[in-house]
Amino acid sequence: MNFIIRSLIQLGILKKDLDYHLLRALMVIICLFFGYQKWFDYEAQALIPYISHGPLIFWLYPLFGMRGATYFVGVSEWLFGTLLLAGFWNKKLGILGALGLCFSMIATSTIIPFIPGGWAASAGGFPAMTERVAFLMKDMVLLGVSVYLLRQDVIRASLAKTTSSDSTAALRQHLSPTACLNDLGRRSFLKIAAALGGASTLGALPNLAGAQNAPQQTDTPAITLQDVPFGSGAKLTIERRGQIVLFGINRAYIQNRIDPETFQALAEAYYQYDNDASLRAAILFGHGENFSRGIDVEGFKSRAGTGKPWIASTGTIDPLAKRAPRLIKPLIVVTHGDTWNMAHELFLVADMRIASADTRFGQDENTHGRFPGGGSTVRFPREVGWGNAMRYMLTGDHWNAEEAYRIGEVQQIAPTPEKALEAGILIGNKIAACGPLGIKTTLISAHLAVDPGEEEALSKLDAQFGALFHTQDFLEGRTAEAEGRKPVYQGK
Repeated sequence: MNFIIRSLIQLGILKKDLDYHLLRALMVIICLFFGYQKWFDYEAQALIPYISHGPLIFWLYPLFGMRGATYFVGVSEWLFGTLLLAGFWNKKLGILGALGLCFSMIATSTIIPFIPGGWAASAGGFPAMTERVAFLMKDMVLLGVSVYLLRQDVIRASLAKTTSSDSTAALRQHLSPTACLNDLGRRSFLKIAAALGGASTLGALPNLAGAQNAPQQTDTPAITLQDVPFGSGAKLTIERRGQIVLFGINRAYIQNRIDPETFQALAEAYYQYDNDASLRAAILFGHGENFSRGIDVEGFKSRAGTGKPWIASTGTIDPLAKRAPRLIKPLIVVTHGDTWNMAHELFLVADMRIASADTRFGQDENTHGRFPGGGSTVRFPREVGWGNAMRYMLTGDHWNAEEAYRIGEVQQIAPTPEKALEAGILIGNKIAACGPLGIKTTLISAHLAVDPGEEEALSKLDAQFGALFHTQDFLEGRTAEAEGRKPVYQGK
């Protein structure tokens, strides 16, 4: 150990002000990278849950708008970084930069208690962090670094101004190598903090961008969504038609129920569609007599309640839109026949919805001892009003296409499934003929108004859904269904 200590001393680890200059340089670099991100759409989307839930910065959206708020943050970071850089020569400017960063880090650190989905429900919640809180934790370290730089610049600015020899001597004592050695514990902590803060920041930047909106990355290889023909026997077919693409659920032998493999295939298809620059609109429909009767309960039973994600964390977009990233291109869902439960929730995610006249909608999980855990508790009331949504979710009654049109969740009814799909394709081609940047901005703007208020509820659905799989009522629902009798629930 003595050898290591001597070697570090010889390498200059105790050189006067090494940590001070190193921390300043690292913070300048961090500000440069942070500020640069703010000029791109992917970062504007990534910051929505953070800014909208920040008790000190939520006002940026109503004042500047989504992009304006992001630009404001980016300019501020570059300004503070420039002032810190100037602080190498002018300590007063360094003080201004450090003050700005102190406020910035306080503003972002205070988001932690309010960020939705910040604590992993699958691990018991607090203090088990998700990536959102982990990303913000580094700002606490950077706050410590900013306070350190602020203190050092105040000392040096005061020293330059002081004429009293006693005061000068006292201040020089703060800065002397001897004082540095006496305060080695504090300085060592700051060196470690700087390393952790810098590493976590630079590492978190690409991770956050990738998690929130990978399609905007300009250095990723181009993605081309490939056809998957009906004859292949795949559970999800993919058919490109010019600038639109058709996704077909293909499990007609089991009423197109969604099992884990189908759900994963749809998640991958959504991601590739969103990242394929040649595609501008997507249509989801079902092969066979029904759109889908929803979740394949037996298929998902082994996963429910385990806390494990239903889809891969990269290269996918959640078809139920319960977590980011979400589609930023238009999705049309065309339905016919039975459209129940999870299928209805896939339907609600769409930007536009078309139904064949023979469509039979259902959201009847409560009659089976579970609950609608795929987003309908959030989106159904938003789309059709509280009373209309609860009328069907709480009773389990089904409703037809005319009723769906009356309450507002369907935009068009077609006489047959074939005509419904034709109508969806017609609308898809109309969208594709429009300016893609305008279409994208329209969706982003509309989601900005809606999504922040729904994120917390959506983030809790998986845990709530999984918990019911272990209840006596759920087992009674499954048993009664298998035996062809009415269930008797005990609330246990």
